[in-house]
Amino acid sequence: MSTNYAVLVEHFAERHYIKNFEKKYKCAWYITWSAVVEELKRLDSLALTSIAEKICGNSVVSVYKIEFRVAGTR
Repeated sequence: MSTNYAVLVEHFAERHYIKNFEKKYKCAWYITWSAVVEELKRLDSLALTSIAEKICGNSVVSVYKIEFRVAGTR
């Protein structure tokens, strides 16, 4: 059984990255973003794959880099 984690997005990321994805991909971005958040909630199982790479962290906070593709794109 996996643990469900809280997914926090920094305000900087919302302003500079997510906002650009929303403008560029419109509805496809919302589908993609909800899927990414659900995957991140179960990070233990995602970390076992090659999709997630741990950048740094300790026992309380960790930073991961993940790969994803926007829904409906190639």
